[in-house]
Order: sequence, then structure tokens, then C-alpha cells
Amino acid sequence: MEVSYIIIPVVEGREEIFNEELSTIFPLAKMKYLRIENQLLLVLYINVEYYLKHKMYSEAELYRAEQDIFVFAHRKPYLKCVFIHMICAGTNCYFEGFVVRNKSVILESSGVKDSYVKLLKEIMPSYYTSDKFEAFSRAFIENT
Repeated sequence: MEVSYIIIPVVEGREEIFNEELSTIFPLAKMKYLRIENQLLLVLYINVEYYLKHKMYSEAELYRAEQDIFVFAHRKPYLKCVFIHMICAGTNCYFEGFVVRNKSVILESSGVKDSYVKLLKEIMPSYYTSDKFEAFSRAFIENT
């Protein structure tokens, strides 16, 4: 499984404030909301493996989200956005990502297991879980 994620904290009652703009910037991404503790998150994801397997888009189009997140972040300089690229083979997963604010990367992380936790803590300071982040499950991706 290979998936790119853009994760943005949103305010309840104003969940859809960014949807139109995000749909334009990330046309290949699907959107889903996820509540973690008291924080509502907008999770955009691109199922890279699926699109490559079905030859629906070029590699350049599928990996473009990593650069396009800077376009969105620059337009919303007050907002921290998380980008994570996940590659899994069975139960072994590798995560690579960063947190961007305005046009600057403020934190980077890569590795296996829970290496993504410090990225999520940047938008949810009290985040801690012994379970895998729900958006990284096959069920989350397939139920859209």
C-alpha cells in the first residue's frame, strides 16, 4: 500500500471551509474527516498504489501533492499542515513526511512504526496512541 496524506486541523462547524480550494489544488485526493480526541481533522489522501496499478495517472501527477501542499500552506500562513507519504508491505510500514506552515517546513520525520507521531503532535500536542493512526488503515482508504 502506498498513500500520500495531507492532514489539516479544522474547526467544528466550519469543517468545509477549505474543501473547494483543496479540491482544486489536490484533484486526485479523496477527503474524509476524522476525530482524534477533541480535534477534528480533514484528511486528504491519494492512493498512489491503486492509481499506478490501474495506470490512471502518471507518476508525476501522483507525487505532485508533496509540492502542492506548499501552495495551500502559503495561502493560509496561520495554519499548520501535515504531509505524510506511507509505503507498506504487509504490516511493515515506512513513513516520510513534514509539517509546513506558510512556505516553511517546520518539522520533518521519517522511519518505521510510529515515526509519524511527532508530525501529528505538531497539530495535536496531546496526541498519543498505542494504536496505528486510523487514516493509515486499509479500511479507511477503501471505505470512501
